[in-house]
Amino acid sequence: MYVVPRSWVNEDGTLGRDNDVITLGIEDKMGLHGSASGDTSVSWR
Repeated sequence: MYVVPRSWVNEDGTLGRDNDVITLGIEDKMGLHGSASGDTSVSWR
């Protein structure tokens, strides 16, 4: 598991632009449903 902040933080502490990490979908799975599995997309600038 990892946590991704929604926005970049500027040096002065204010919120900057979005971080360009997008959730593409949540996996449908059988068995344990306590942990979500999903696909993400990252746009490196």
